[in-house]
Amino acid sequence: MFAALVLTACGSACAASLVTAVVIRRHVRGQGAAITDEQILAHEIRTPLSLIKGAAELLGQEADPQKCERLVATIGANSTRAIEVAESFLLQAKLNSGSVKLQVSQCDVRGLVRSTAQELRAMSEVPIVVDDPGDPLMIDGDAQLLRHALWNVLNNAARYAGSDSDIVVGVEESATGVIVTVADYGPGMTSRQRRDMFVPFAQFSQAQSTTAVPSGAGLGMAITQKIVQLHRGSVLVDSIADHGTSVLITLPRTYYA
Repeated sequence: MFAALVLTACGSACAASLVTAVVIRRHVRGQGAAITDEQILAHEIRTPLSLIKGAAELLGQEADPQKCERLVATIGANSTRAIEVAESFLLQAKLNSGSVKLQVSQCDVRGLVRSTAQELRAMSEVPIVVDDPGDPLMIDGDAQLLRHALWNVLNNAARYAGSDSDIVVGVEESATGVIVTVADYGPGMTSRQRRDMFVPFAQFSQAQSTTAVPSGAGLGMAITQKIVQLHRGSVLVDSIADHGTSVLITLPRTYYA
């Protein structure tokens, strides 16, 4: 009901934006480069901005403290989404152009996993369990980009795992580096969803989302794959419909430029 009020306040422009964004994603998946990145970015940004505008207009007319609180939360969440969409597009463009240069230093992968999981717990209704013996596990890497990659994987799992499914994150040492595993016991993915997992702008149905974490532009896993590949690593996805999903990130201990 509340969402409906906000959409009503946004008017036809907001409704058109929401519908057009879905149509664009479907067209992109089917027609490749038929629509430019700039057009997709415009629609992805317009949707949260329209919701912010609608909530702000209602806020100026609303006296009920609880409704005002929800409106403020809507503004905050969609502001975050707009910023994340813009930053994702910029990072994706840099990764595609080859202009991203790794700032390599010694990174504690276990520390990165713990801190990233802790940040996401505050936003997700899905329990995140870090199965971690606790000892630092050092590799050569760009800590900021690796954190971004981990956030994308955990955020994706939190959105689709299901409210009654834990997300279990493990970090283990291998002969040549480390393996980070993010597993959930949610609905899993179809063969088509597995195929599209790393395709830019591909998103699963929002009806499948089970959390209040705002969705982005469908770039998270594509960005994660590029970041891991820059580190000379790999990302594998194992998923069976109705039996959960596991994402395995393999990173070498030593980075060679």
